[in-house]
Amino acid sequence: MAHQSGTAKKKDAFIGRVVAGRYRLEELLGEGGMGVVYRARHVLIDRVVAIKLIRPDLRSETHLRAWMLREARAANRVDHAHIVD
Repeated sequence: MAHQSGTAKKKDAFIGRVVAGRYRLEELLGEGGMGVVYRARHVLIDRVVAIKLIRPDLRSETHLRAWMLREARAANRVDHAHIVD
């Protein structure tokens, strides 16, 4: 995933939006071939999280939803002292 440097960060229309009814997108962290990663905040418990969304131009590709769900489940199974849960 290509990371955006502090000076190269671009304006994003999704910043400030609430997704899934509970995560307010705060900052675009980076983007890759299929996904966009944001720093977000859980609006009820005030917890900072990372949210990965399918790139807007690929949202009609229904097979990517299943791929991202598998990726999220795999990431959820990772248990390591240096990974914040």
